[in-house]
Amino acid sequence: MLFQHIIDHFHTQYMILIPIMTVISCAIGLWISKKLRMDVNNKNSILIGGSLLLGFSFWITFILISYLVPLPYSSKDYPLYFLIIFLFCFIGSLVILSLSQSRAVKETHYLWGSLFLAVCLIASDTFGFALLFSQHIKFNLILYVTTFLLTLGSSFSVFRFLIQITSDDIFQGASKKWEYIGVILAGISLANIPYIVLISILKFNLGYMYSDYEIFIPFILTIGANFLLMLLPYFLGDTILSKKANFYTALFEHNPVAVIGIDLHGAINSVNYEGTKLLELEENELLGKDAFELFSNIDRKKMDAYLAGYNKKMVHKFETEITMKNNSKKDVYITAVRIITNDKFIGVFALVEDITEKKKSEEQIKHLAFHDDLTQLSNRRVAKMTMNEYIKNNIPFTLMLLDFDRFKSINDTLGHSFGDSLLQKIARRLDSLVLDNGKVARFGGDEFLIIIPDDLENTALYKSIAQSINQVFRQPILIDGYEIILTASVGISRFPEHTTNVDDLVKYADIAMYQMKEAGANGYKEFNSEMSLHANHKVGLESDLRKAMEYQELFVHYQPKYQIESGDIIGAEALIRWKHNKKGFIPPNEFIPLAEESGLIVKLEKYVFTEVCKHINRWNKAGKNIGRISINISIVTLLREDFITFIAEHLQKFKIDGSVIELEITERIVMKNELVVNQTLKKISELGISISMDDFGTGYSSLSYLHKLQVDCIKIDKSFIDQIEGNIEVVSAIISMAKNLKLEIIAEGVETEAQVKKLIQLGCDQAQGYYFSKPISMAKFEAIL
Repeated sequence: MLFQHIIDHFHTQYMILIPIMTVISCAIGLWISKKLRMDVNNKNSILIGGSLLLGFSFWITFILISYLVPLPYSSKDYPLYFLIIFLFCFIGSLVILSLSQSRAVKETHYLWGSLFLAVCLIASDTFGFALLFSQHIKFNLILYVTTFLLTLGSSFSVFRFLIQITSDDIFQGASKKWEYIGVILAGISLANIPYIVLISILKFNLGYMYSDYEIFIPFILTIGANFLLMLLPYFLGDTILSKKANFYTALFEHNPVAVIGIDLHGAINSVNYEGTKLLELEENELLGKDAFELFSNIDRKKMDAYLAGYNKKMVHKFETEITMKNNSKKDVYITAVRIITNDKFIGVFALVEDITEKKKSEEQIKHLAFHDDLTQLSNRRVAKMTMNEYIKNNIPFTLMLLDFDRFKSINDTLGHSFGDSLLQKIARRLDSLVLDNGKVARFGGDEFLIIIPDDLENTALYKSIAQSINQVFRQPILIDGYEIILTASVGISRFPEHTTNVDDLVKYADIAMYQMKEAGANGYKEFNSEMSLHANHKVGLESDLRKAMEYQELFVHYQPKYQIESGDIIGAEALIRWKHNKKGFIPPNEFIPLAEESGLIVKLEKYVFTEVCKHINRWNKAGKNIGRISINISIVTLLREDFITFIAEHLQKFKIDGSVIELEITERIVMKNELVVNQTLKKISELGISISMDDFGTGYSSLSYLHKLQVDCIKIDKSFIDQIEGNIEVVSAIISMAKNLKLEIIAEGVETEAQVKKLIQLGCDQAQGYYFSKPISMAKFEAIL
């Protein structure tokens, strides 16, 4: 019976175990190869550990093979056999697993990998059997060569199967059955190799003669398994090829980016849906079309060189424009990717991304970086860049810094939206005034810069422009039914006459501009060294003011208020005074604006409030009848979150009733933010403190506005009292309105007896001014109480 002699004389149990072990070893090898491909971070440790594991599994198989042979062997050679076989198994596993990770496999790669595997298998069997069964060695050259060729064929099939399955792991969800079949066939093919090596190199003396059929049975089994394994890649390849085709078709057709295929002549040979959508053309309109007709700004020579293969980069990226069917343009970003098939460059895939909106955004961002968003004029950055460029090239120029008088009042009164519209109109007027003679820039707020390069033919050009500014803005600006007439204060500095430093040029123009404001505004001044001394004095004065409260240089004077007919004192207005330890008395109109500019006004007004509370506490203890003391408060202090708490704490600390204190605010304060200010005034009134509106009639509100405000008293501004005969209707209307609203009314700045008589005639009961008393010290005021 066929196989009967083999079964009778070989150890049958090992004959069964060996194919099982080789199949297991093949499965282990495939699993390790896949893991290597997937886990790139631990590749080296997986490769070494996997090679040891795979080598060990094959080593066990070879040990079992040694027990299969029914020939005597010397046990002293067994340790060396173990070592040699393990080295072959480990080294072979390490090399084959490494080679299986290659993504680009060529024929030579298959050949050398298969040859190495075949040599490892033949060598391990040959050296191992020769070591164990040295007394029975008898080479059959023909069989041995046949054995080697069969082993090489099996190695080639196994190695190709391993690489194909490893490299296409992403597709294995639907190809598992082919994988299992391949592993079994690979295991059977490798399991027969030891048998054919045995027959080729050993002489068996078993007391009978094998038939020809029995000798070639292992060869036939090896050839059969190898043949099937060689056919497997074709079935597996068709499956994978089909999946890859579907994969790449899906990648092309459903790509969210427009993909255009271009051949080596520049003609379009394929386009996906996104491509037709982007180009707004049908597929049949695009196929065969010269791609360069679409890409309007492309460098044809560079792209011809790229298509000809001179540019060896696999990916080429660039920005260009595409021309649409209606001749409109779109900005696009193109990634050109070479199409390589069988090492041959056959064309390009152009991945086209529409970046039109992105480019617009970038241009907008760039514009905003160098232009003022409100007026669209150049901004501070551009102005400084321009000046630095002129200085670098030694081009003399004039710098004008403009600030519009009363703009803040208009903005506070009519709102920021109105103020923005006004700034836009101002910008347009300035731009049309300067034209090509220079550059206009918005410097911030209501400040503008004009940079004028010197004109050798007209050296007075900058003065002419400065004069024109005041003339142009005498013409009213119409916004929302309001006619606004503005005046501008202009400060001028020049390069290189005044300095060669940009920051200093701006500073000097700023100093000159403030000098113009102090001189009455509505004009221009050119910087000189004396102005710098004045500015330094101002800076020094600010520093001294910060220290004045600590050095006890600030104190409170009181200007009494009188009942006109009786002449009784009904209170006083608290006024801050500063006696500098070196410079003597500093006028209030000099240091109070400085306090507002520097932010010291809050500290200053709180200081006054505290001093007044101390004095009231003193007078209360002395039993003095002081009436009501008024304190001026700015909007900055009024709207501070802690101000109400500050007042309440001081009333409690000095045991003062709120009714003896009056806070004076200007009409402009209320108009700036009616709702918030009125809410604050209401909280102050709840503390018993009265609210008086100072400088009434100089703002922009109507008299009817009074009923909305949380005020108790109004003060008629000195400007009306000075010309009371000419303003008698206005003063009369104010007094009448106040009485109808049940508000107290007081006239300030009364200086003559005629003014007093006229006020009595008009019904005004209270007044203050130099006619009655100028501001006096606390001690003198206390003495007349």
